[in-house]
Amino acid sequence: MENFAQAFNEFDSQSFMGKGGFVWWYGVVEDRNDPLYLGRLKVRCIGWHTDDKTPGQGIPTEDLPWADIIMPITSATMSGIGLSPTGVVPGTHVFGFFRDGKEAQEPVVIGTLGGIPERISNPDKGFFDSRSPERRESEPYPPLFIDRTRDGNAGTIVDHPKIFSNDLEDDEKIYLFAGENSFTKQEAKVVVRRDDVSLKGVTQIQNKDGEILSSVTSYSPYPDENRIRFSKDGVLQFSLPSTNILASSTSLTDDADISENPFSKIFLNTHRINGQIEEYRDSLHTGILTSNPDITFTQPQSVSEPLYPFNHVKYTESGHLFEMDDTPSRERLRILHRSTSYIEFLPNGSRVDNTIGEKYDMIDSNFKSHCLGNSLNNVGGYYDMYIDGSSSPAKNAYNLKVRNGNVNISTDEGDVNITAGGSGKIILKGTDVLFSSGELKSVTQKTFNLDNYNFAGSNMGDLNFQTKTSTFISDGVTTVRSGAYNLTTQDYNINANKSINMNVTMGSREIINGLLTGGSPHSPGIAKEVKTLLGSIVLESTISDIVFNVGPKGSLSKMTMGSSGLSYLSALGTFDVTAGRGFSVTTGSDYDISALGSLTMANVLGEISIDKTGILKFESKKITLGSVLSELMAALQALTVPTGTGPSGPPINASALQAVDQKLKQMLAQ
Repeated sequence: MENFAQAFNEFDSQSFMGKGGFVWWYGVVEDRNDPLYLGRLKVRCIGWHTDDKTPGQGIPTEDLPWADIIMPITSATMSGIGLSPTGVVPGTHVFGFFRDGKEAQEPVVIGTLGGIPERISNPDKGFFDSRSPERRESEPYPPLFIDRTRDGNAGTIVDHPKIFSNDLEDDEKIYLFAGENSFTKQEAKVVVRRDDVSLKGVTQIQNKDGEILSSVTSYSPYPDENRIRFSKDGVLQFSLPSTNILASSTSLTDDADISENPFSKIFLNTHRINGQIEEYRDSLHTGILTSNPDITFTQPQSVSEPLYPFNHVKYTESGHLFEMDDTPSRERLRILHRSTSYIEFLPNGSRVDNTIGEKYDMIDSNFKSHCLGNSLNNVGGYYDMYIDGSSSPAKNAYNLKVRNGNVNISTDEGDVNITAGGSGKIILKGTDVLFSSGELKSVTQKTFNLDNYNFAGSNMGDLNFQTKTSTFISDGVTTVRSGAYNLTTQDYNINANKSINMNVTMGSREIINGLLTGGSPHSPGIAKEVKTLLGSIVLESTISDIVFNVGPKGSLSKMTMGSSGLSYLSALGTFDVTAGRGFSVTTGSDYDISALGSLTMANVLGEISIDKTGILKFESKKITLGSVLSELMAALQALTVPTGTGPSGPPINASALQAVDQKLKQMLAQ
């Protein structure tokens, strides 16, 4: 028993990490593709593993044990909760300990260590970036070149596999754009020229004739190669720290190789990210036009000039970036996608949202926005807004209200169309509603078409139409509703293909001054003319009279038709009736004709008349009733009859017959 305890204590003190047997290590990551998805790494530990990867002689990568990752206390690392245990890439220097002590089969990674590279990666040797050229082509890294667009389509990202490959035989590799370049609007190609000494590339956009249109610095897909510079003799001139350039405030410049202290002439604004952002800002988002030709705006320039150690940076292998810059007076926050789409908060609190491709804002509920200043929008393509409006209160689906100022809608070229579908109305309401042609000029030689529109409203201001020539065309019904309708015109013409209907609640009055114009232009001397080709002309009064007056109040002549009958009065003229086929009068009571002078009824065969002295005349073919009766009276006065004693004498009442004869001669014309 004593021997067992002694043996346990000896093992405990030498091999168990919790009892003084702590064994630490330092190494370089070679593999991160954990089959268990626990974030484990294969690490080649200095002093424990060989730099020889040859099977049978050294230790190949696949024989290295998997190392667990220690996560911070802020990560649960349990049940899918917490931070992802990923982020380390091959070639990363890490530090840790062996959980099993000297057995060295259960490594645990505590953290990573940065440095300054002094050699180019060699995947065939240990303690280097272990990725082969083939693996590097399939793994992510920042884009080589990004072609921003002007037409609203997504930008083109040129990745390294399209440029760098194993079959590169000369100093350039060409990638052709599918179509014209967005900056130049020309057929273009991308040419990458590699410097075999520095392994830095220059990406050029050339046209079909080889003319250089633009040029930007490109980078190798191998991380270490972008941070090291050698002379033509192969002597290391300098190497950048492995810390992100944005955090270290350093970047590679073209004149760095001639400086005694390379860092003395290294500036952050030459970094690939910032350089491309500012280039695209100057090319795409400068001098942006508004509806006011005197007002333009420009995307704010980034003040990305961090000082070490104030900029806190997270930069991923594909080029995603998260910056929290605490540099005094230049405090910023930036989230950037590898395509250089980004959101940045500037020191003054301004926000810049720059998106390469399309942007979508999807909201499942309400959207509310409040801008205390001005809102300026510039759209390169078309602007389309669709509002369903089915759930809007009182069907007020779209509301625009300006508290103070004008509302202006204009086009440089094209029409302005306003349509109210279904039974909807278009209502124009204002103190003055003016329709003008350019700069408030009167509409001349134009046509103003109202197609099924209803102008209606209450408590509206004046609606004034001032035109030289106006044409209203309606294929349906045109309705005018107003408190009073006043029309002043020179000539007023109405052409109705069917009918004209007027309904007046109170009264209708028409006054025609025919003397001023000489009558109708079509019938001189006629002030009012009514013609009908077919059908009757009907004047109907339900209760009151129908009166026709000539002269003020009928002083010259007057004809009245009413419930009491028909009367005609002519103060100066005559009353003439001419009938082509006949004249008939039917009365249910008396029929009276009176005249101060003579009264005559005649046709071609006869005449009945009363002269001004009261003499009646009955004439037929020149034979009068008076002459016939006179002859009769003469015969009666000379009448004799036969008797038994011979012919009788004249009538004994001859005096009475003579008296009747005198009365007939007084009454009847001879």
